[in-house]
Amino acid sequence: MRNNILIACVLTSVFFSCIKQQSKDIVWEKSAEENINKWVGNRMWLPKDLQILPEGINDKDVYDSKLKIVTSIDVTCGTCLMDFEFWKTFVIELNQRKLNCKVLVFVYGSDLDQIKATIKQLNVSIPCAIDLSNSFLSNNHITDKRISCALLDRENRVQLIGSPVLNTQLSDLYFQKIEELLE
Repeated sequence: MRNNILIACVLTSVFFSCIKQQSKDIVWEKSAEENINKWVGNRMWLPKDLQILPEGINDKDVYDSKLKIVTSIDVTCGTCLMDFEFWKTFVIELNQRKLNCKVLVFVYGSDLDQIKATIKQLNVSIPCAIDLSNSFLSNNHITDKRISCALLDRENRVQLIGSPVLNTQLSDLYFQKIEELLE
């Protein structure tokens, strides 16, 4: 009898947690659609005059490129640092496909020395703009990691928004959109 009650309690708990998750998913889908509609075709603000690492990268090449992907990484977040590996692989694939699209990562944290050391330690070779005040996310009113990445044209108009780090289908869509825009 006790086992039946325990099983019933567990099943009820699972059932209601699934309903709660489905509700969250529906809210996110509506929010995502609103964000996409809000951003696509509109300009995104990019902070200028930031120190670019690694040394020797010409920021004009990145900021003025026909197409660029911009994203942000919090260097104080251990799991966020894994995003650098994704972007390294993504850039390699861009190069293999001969797609002229730059990637610019706005890195933020509270300590400049920590940011520099982290980028050096991870052997990051893609352009990283040190954004100590996290102005990229705050001035663009981006509060969700899922939309902290965008494909921009030369005038910084959003062509695609969403983080391909979190979604392989979105990653494929980025490549498809880049190819389409470069034709």
